[in-house]
Amino acid sequence: MDDSDGAAAEGSARAPCPITLHVPTSSLSWGPDIVSDEASSSSSSTARPGGAGGGGGGAAAAMDRDGAGSSSGSNSRRRPHPGGLDTLPEASHVNALASATGPSPMGLGSSDVDGIVGAALASLPPPSRSLAVARSSGYSSIAIELTNERWRHRWMRLCLAPSSLAQSSSSSSSSSSSAPDATPKPMNAWKRGDPGAMGGSWEVVAQASGAGGLGVPYEGDTGLPRSSSRSRMSATTTAAGAGATTSTETIDEATAREAEEWRRMPSFRRGEVNITSLDESDGVLAVASPWLELDSADEGIRLDSEIALRQEVAYAAHIGLAHVVLPPPSSEPASRRFLVDYARAIAGLLTRRGTESAPAGAYMRLSIRLPVSSPYRAAQMAARLSSSSASASASASAPVPPAQMRAADDDDWAWQAWEVVRSVARYHARLGVVLDVSAPLAPAFALQRWQAEPVRAVWLPATSFLANAKGYPVLSKAAQSLLRTLLAKNDGLNLVVAGTQHRPPHHTRGGQAAYQQYLRHVERTMPPPTSVQVRARGYHDFLQAPLQPLLDNLEAQTYAVFEADPAKYQLYEQAVFQALVSLPRGGTTSSSSIVAVWVVGAGRGPLVDRCLAAAQRARRTIRIVAVEKNVHACVGLRDRAETEWGADVVEVRMGDMRTLPAPQHERERADIVVSELLGSFGDNELSPECLDGAMRFLKADGISIPQAYSCYLTPISTPKLHAQIMTGSPLSMSSAVSSADAGRELRAAETPYVVLLDAYTSLAAPPLSQQQQQQQQQTPPREAVQLCWAFEHTQDERRAKHVLAQGGLPLTNGHNARSCNLTFDVAHEGTCHGLAGYFEAQLFDDVFVSIHPDAGRASQDMLSWFPIFFPFKDPLYCPAGAEMDVSMWRLTSGHRVWYEWCAEVFLSLPSSGPAAGLAAAGAGAGAGAGDATTAAAGQRAASGASDATSSSMGRGPSNDGVGAFSNAPNTPRLPMSQLPGSAAAAVDEPGSSNHAGGVGLGLPSVGMGAGAGAGIEMGRRGSNSSQVGAVNSSNAARSRRIKVGMTPLMNPGGRSSFVSM
Repeated sequence: MDDSDGAAAEGSARAPCPITLHVPTSSLSWGPDIVSDEASSSSSSTARPGGAGGGGGGAAAAMDRDGAGSSSGSNSRRRPHPGGLDTLPEASHVNALASATGPSPMGLGSSDVDGIVGAALASLPPPSRSLAVARSSGYSSIAIELTNERWRHRWMRLCLAPSSLAQSSSSSSSSSSSAPDATPKPMNAWKRGDPGAMGGSWEVVAQASGAGGLGVPYEGDTGLPRSSSRSRMSATTTAAGAGATTSTETIDEATAREAEEWRRMPSFRRGEVNITSLDESDGVLAVASPWLELDSADEGIRLDSEIALRQEVAYAAHIGLAHVVLPPPSSEPASRRFLVDYARAIAGLLTRRGTESAPAGAYMRLSIRLPVSSPYRAAQMAARLSSSSASASASASAPVPPAQMRAADDDDWAWQAWEVVRSVARYHARLGVVLDVSAPLAPAFALQRWQAEPVRAVWLPATSFLANAKGYPVLSKAAQSLLRTLLAKNDGLNLVVAGTQHRPPHHTRGGQAAYQQYLRHVERTMPPPTSVQVRARGYHDFLQAPLQPLLDNLEAQTYAVFEADPAKYQLYEQAVFQALVSLPRGGTTSSSSIVAVWVVGAGRGPLVDRCLAAAQRARRTIRIVAVEKNVHACVGLRDRAETEWGADVVEVRMGDMRTLPAPQHERERADIVVSELLGSFGDNELSPECLDGAMRFLKADGISIPQAYSCYLTPISTPKLHAQIMTGSPLSMSSAVSSADAGRELRAAETPYVVLLDAYTSLAAPPLSQQQQQQQQQTPPREAVQLCWAFEHTQDERRAKHVLAQGGLPLTNGHNARSCNLTFDVAHEGTCHGLAGYFEAQLFDDVFVSIHPDAGRASQDMLSWFPIFFPFKDPLYCPAGAEMDVSMWRLTSGHRVWYEWCAEVFLSLPSSGPAAGLAAAGAGAGAGAGDATTAAAGQRAASGASDATSSSMGRGPSNDGVGAFSNAPNTPRLPMSQLPGSAAAAVDEPGSSNHAGGVGLGLPSVGMGAGAGAGIEMGRRGSNSSQVGAVNSSNAARSRRIKVGMTPLMNPGGRSSFVSM
């Protein structure tokens, strides 16, 4: 890095990321102890006050050690005289002042300071006290639970059936001994200690196999608790007499009435919350109650949990909390069906209900604390590891720390859950993620997703740290890489350190401060930003509409931005240099040795400078004609021609290159035409149309720079950009959408944007199994970024393909229309939000300008062009192993040019077998109402097998009521061997076990088609006989594809966006 790069990097150094300390509710009463080591805090534990209001325990102990009990007026507490003289007694008025205001700061000793600090901390409320102590230790904020155990006990008493009512009352003593306010014991994940379910503590994943872990019953648990609001009130009638029964019923009725009153008007009682005022909310990250079960299997628990969460969030908004962390959904497989209930409840926190305002208000941010992998699977893994270790050695009973565990290769539970929640919430801008790394790290592809998601914080419990050789806590290499990636993507990322009050035993050195010190070390050792990254600050994920260069005149500031990229102009200079060298030197006359160079679209003259520099390097004499249609820019060009370049060297002509008269004689035309008309997609700023006119200025053997350029596409997932496009307007989710608003939303979704992509992931990559097959078959894999089309600008191409009018211009613009059909492989499950476009341009010979995403092909250190983004209005779901067909058109009509695009997603199925039939039927069931024709064809194809099997299974004739819709006996039809699914029907015999797979169930063994095309594409790559012969049996099986999704055609007819000619 040169000096300028170093200065730029130093001047743009990242601000230190905020580090937050998680303070458990039990530690809120003890200010200094939340950041002190256990050894030092234990010595002062006896000085702690005994109630929740106590505050300066650690400080009080320090005061006792330093002799704070001496009188304030003692000379022993005064500073000694600098000359060794005894200090004189103060005057009476000085004593009075000291008594009224306290001793002078110059006379305070260390014990006095400790005493004052202790007294000040004791006067603060618990949250403010904890925040003050944390900030004094280098933390920027604290994270605390919004509520405490009192609230949990009351909610459980009101909303869950007491355990005594769930048990069998075999004696009167058990019935009468049930206290009215006894805390119920719900059979939920929190109580079981199961970290896999919602509300579980992921810090105890390693202890999941011990007491209170998986499979360990608790006393009084007899199944799911019943919600007192959703079922009939339970009465415990016993044989002890009417007295005990009446007493229990009265208690239950009173509790039910209290519960209904709470549901009607949810509110907290004094002492149930840890933060009580606006002053205490500063510097606090609030954590909602982790024991709420929004996805419980019990309907009543789900609804009451939602009421409680809305109450907590509304209270947090009332006291001014800016950010609340929400509990995650359960990772238990049985709870997956209720994930949408969880998502609906989260989305409801951000939306209005009629006249009721949103609980989160208008500014609060909500983040879901999601573990990086499935805690349920991690707990199962920990249990297996612990059991195997115990069986191998009786002494090997220590659980495996989560930081040393590795998640399954297909563990993508966290992102899948987040995808459901954010889709239900319609990509709300105030909904984000707190990524919890306490669970084992997910595979690399799953971790890579989070760089495109709104990750606002990373939760780092002490158990997620390893111990190095010296006993200090450190993160694994994979965790470091994840942390650095997220820090580079998000300057405001918050790091939450938790569980340091009770550190793991293998962290033997460093104390509590070691965790924060290590995170600062990780941040400091991040690679410094390059000069290009520094210049790109502020442009990341910022949507810009493409320029209309022929419609609008660019401003001087826009020209200045373009000219600030030296890399592009160095490449142009090199291309002009090679072009000049390639030209033969002239004949006998002096004028013939002068090379005519025309710069079309000269702007403020940067290309003129580069052409003159290239001519000097090549030792050629040139004369430049600068053509510019911007009348304001021509003023500056003429001034530079007179004062800087020379009027005999540079001639300025004002006019549009498409209409400017071309020279009549060949010798007056250009040897080289240079232009910089390329856009982010190559042709999106009408470079082909402009150069159609500029080619008239070129000699028959002349050179155009650029000579050709190509456009490329790839599907990407970028929820951030999708949210900006769809919700970037003043519209809110709760407001009624007018027709004008709907039109604006449609126009925004059908407009291509120039954007420096940052928060995105590429979806196109073949699955590993397919890669191995392609290597074995020696067939090239599909590229992740594929060529759309190309444009070439040579005189030979112009004469061969263009029909020219009298003025030399093409008669129509139809030759600049293009279309493409591309197929991409999707390795992992994802959501496609649009297409990213790039270009490569051949300036001359081997000099290229490229913004291709492959770093090996892109021009280095160039920022003149950002990629272009073609959005989808509705996100397109792509299952793992799917194929995405992308179609795009560049169309023209009259004085407009526009793009249209759409995409389809297919799943490949085996060519035969019952599994294919069942999968096809399942895919067809969700294809849509437009698939009836193809579905009927599939049903006819499998009708023979279906009818026979239905009879054999005792379901009766399968054609009851359907005969009227059958074809006539002699209706022409395709042979069975050519019908989709016929192979399965031919193999399976009636009554065989294979019928249970799909044909035997009377289901069609083909897909149900697609909304705008065939549901099964039987020959996109296999219908051509020449292609069939070149593909082996494995590829032939992949030619049978089931459509699972499709986008509408975007921007038809250029209704929302176009470029004016």
